[in-house]
Amino acid sequence: MNNLHPKVPVGECLVKVRTCNPAVTLAGSYFDYLDIASVDRDAKKVTAATKTAAAEAPSRARQIVHAGDVLVSTVRPNLNAVARVSDEFHAAIASTGFCVLRPRSDMLDSRYLFHWAKSEGFVKDMVARATGANYPAVSDKTVKTSLIPLPPLAEQERIADTLDKADALRRKDQKLLQKYDELAQSIFNEMFGDPKHNLKGWDILPFGNLIHGIKAGTSLGGEDRELLPGEFGVLKISAVTSGVFKQEEYKVPVQSEIVKEKVTVKKDDLLFSRANTRELVGAVAIAEDSYPNLMLPDKLWRIDLDPAQLRKYYCRAILTDKNIRYHLTKTATGTSGSMLNISMGKLKDLEIPVPPIELQEEFDALSKRILVQKQLLEKSSVQSSSLFTSLLSSYFS
Repeated sequence: MNNLHPKVPVGECLVKVRTCNPAVTLAGSYFDYLDIASVDRDAKKVTAATKTAAAEAPSRARQIVHAGDVLVSTVRPNLNAVARVSDEFHAAIASTGFCVLRPRSDMLDSRYLFHWAKSEGFVKDMVARATGANYPAVSDKTVKTSLIPLPPLAEQERIADTLDKADALRRKDQKLLQKYDELAQSIFNEMFGDPKHNLKGWDILPFGNLIHGIKAGTSLGGEDRELLPGEFGVLKISAVTSGVFKQEEYKVPVQSEIVKEKVTVKKDDLLFSRANTRELVGAVAIAEDSYPNLMLPDKLWRIDLDPAQLRKYYCRAILTDKNIRYHLTKTATGTSGSMLNISMGKLKDLEIPVPPIELQEEFDALSKRILVQKQLLEKSSVQSSSLFTSLLSSYFS
């Protein structure tokens, strides 16, 4: 939509940002310090400032920011840690790890600038021009020479209004998804209590005593594309990380490399991620349908429960309980937080509370209703996110 508008280096539309040395100019007082950790890169917002004594000011604390400034992290540009400064953080002091973009009010709308900084085109430009293999970064000059479409100011404001509304719709769906999770957790707590203290006195048994077995998939590479008729796909870990099974998260391996014995997805399979980051390892999802052309990778396990002792939705809930997860991830191996592994033996040794099967069945029925609604909302969330991304691309391509 902006293809007809001229593109100019964003630096030509900015006001210079004043710098200071807090140890000198603010001696004897405190200030709000914004560093990279202050920005939630998923929410694209400043979430907190660190109250810092001027005498202890970090050497990077130099840039005085104003409400409406756009902060762009210059390290690891692929993560797109950007945020727009709100009134709450006006006059805070930001790290030099940010390139601070302060728009000229007669040339550039602040919200328009912020949306541009989130666009795929800007991110790709920064990644392509970053230097440093292990710690990629860009300079302030690199950011400021990036090209931004520059329609008239009134049109910028209209574009920003449209993108604000699309973004609000996307965030509303995400918040509703969180509410469904909170509802499920509330029902679990009411029926079973806190697993950590087990005040209801349920039997505590090793997980291995409650299942018939665990089946692992096969390690296969592949490409991201649609399956052709007759082909098999191999699931990614991301098929289960949200807690809802996503059959669209797969790769297509070279078909000749597929072994005859395949672990494919069947209706009601309980799937467990044995490897991932600390936050995501041990994710559990339930397949609501059969997918005979989708195989499990070696990092996803199918857990076959003993139905006389354990029901699937209760099992999913207990394995994702924060206290149970703490004990499980504590046993995970791996020197880096980027990829931890849970062994089959450690999972089987995990001790969990086992309420009466009738109570588990009641919980399963309620959980399934919640999950059905959550799946419908997941589709809406995907659509609203896709709409926002599409609009960003159309305005800033």
